[in-house]
Amino acid sequence: GKTVKWEFPADGARPAFDAYWYDGVTKPPAIPGLDKGRKMGNAGSYIVGTKGICWVMGSHNNGATLVPEAARKAFGKVKAVAPNSRGHEREFIAAAKGEIAYNAPLSHFGYGGMLTATALMGNIAAKVKGKLLYDAKKQEFTNSDAANKLMSRKPRDGWDV
Repeated sequence: GKTVKWEFPADGARPAFDAYWYDGVTKPPAIPGLDKGRKMGNAGSYIVGTKGICWVMGSHNNGATLVPEAARKAFGKVKAVAPNSRGHEREFIAAAKGEIAYNAPLSHFGYGGMLTATALMGNIAAKVKGKLLYDAKKQEFTNSDAANKLMSRKPRDGWDV
């Protein structure tokens, strides 16, 4: 099994944090404070904060809740700060057509591009042994020629970049 760890440095008011991805063969540690009898399931994520844990159940952000249940009840109803999504495909098409802003909360191209690049770097990390260091400004790994070779590929004949 594979586990990938990203180490994000502090950025302005945001503190440094680590993020992990588990391939499904390797299981993540149990959610701290998950109520007895509740199971994590086969897909999802959780974010450990200073005041609690947000559990995103299932894939594609099916739903989120605070755990343990006592913390959720104490917090109360969450106030929505973004409109409901029409679905990520529709958001993308609407932004591409100029029907909504390219940086709308649910279709932010700049954020989405960086998020996609981060996920793809995880795929590279799963193929290359050892810790990789990445320079976002130069868009290259600073310590691995093998990882840099995986950053792009020549398209098959008949296809253009």
